[in-house]
Amino acid sequence: MRHTLVPAHVIGHGPAQAFSQTVTIDAGTSSGVHADLTVLNNEGLVGRVIAATRTTATVLLLLDRDSVVGGRLGSSMEVGFLQGRGELSGDATLDLKLLDSAFVANEGDTAVTFGSEDGAPYIAGVPIGKVTAVYSSPRETSRRVEIRPFVDFTALDLVGVAVPSGTRSDRGLVKPGASAAKEEGR
Repeated sequence: MRHTLVPAHVIGHGPAQAFSQTVTIDAGTSSGVHADLTVLNNEGLVGRVIAATRTTATVLLLLDRDSVVGGRLGSSMEVGFLQGRGELSGDATLDLKLLDSAFVANEGDTAVTFGSEDGAPYIAGVPIGKVTAVYSSPRETSRRVEIRPFVDFTALDLVGVAVPSGTRSDRGLVKPGASAAKEEGR
């Protein structure tokens, strides 16, 4: 399934519903945005839409403790699940628990999303971050890998919401392989 991006600006930070790390964006259902869509920026994965009104949407950030994303390590394609720690800072990290407890990740490996059925809530192949440390102990049944996200969550502004191609929107959409200037007819 091909996707198109709905451009949006972050207009608010703060907790929403039962989550602690969310932002509000200025695109909603009139722009084709609804729950369970991937949100990214030019650095990588930001999170997923959890609710939308006609003009705004709430995005659960990747950093939230209740955020869990399936990921792969780029060099080996090993699969695991990334979970936020609830921290919003320049030093925020994620935990990646690999399914193969015998596999040892390498510092510097890149993690990307492995995607969800029909791309909801996550499309495949979106960069998440780099491995900064690997931990294991005799009590753990799997290794824990520390990931530093590519996205600077303290400076979020312009984001894109991945919607299925053909989505109707009240704003200009960015299509795969097209620049934003080209889409606006410049």
